[in-house]
Amino acid sequence: MPITSILIGLALLAATIPFVAKPLLNDKRTKPAASDSSVAAPHNRHAQTLTALRDLDFDHRTGKITDEDYAGLRAALLAQAAEAIEQEDRQSAERDALIEDAVRARRQHKTDSLACGQCGAALQVNDRFCRRCGAPATSLCPHCGHAAGADDRSCAACGASLIVSQAVAS
Repeated sequence: MPITSILIGLALLAATIPFVAKPLLNDKRTKPAASDSSVAAPHNRHAQTLTALRDLDFDHRTGKITDEDYAGLRAALLAQAAEAIEQEDRQSAERDALIEDAVRARRQHKTDSLACGQCGAALQVNDRFCRRCGAPATSLCPHCGHAAGADDRSCAACGASLIVSQAVAS
């Protein structure tokens, strides 16, 4: 019985060695990225600056940093945090402007590309009937671009009034 136990133990040890050694022998270990605050994204820079401020405050409370050094370092870190926030705001405004431009272009494309509901032929803005098949043309909601029938008074998609838009289109 003792020899059987020893052999089972050796078999288990031999089976676990590859699992334990694999991470140690793996050459594709991931290295942490260098954190250069000038290259980091503004959000990361802002978070890093706030972490540095927290650490600075802690070091000052524990007496590791003198009052003179603390005041200068804190002012510099606050300036960096403000700069990171301003950069985030600029990027957010640029992103919002791009989104608004894309939405505006999409809405313009919707209103420019009127098509017959029956045959799919292109319609002009003032067309009341399709030139190819003679089907009545549907109008589009000026707010959302959803198709509306000739007798509709409000848009079924957004609820906007269509009375003014139909009067103008007539």
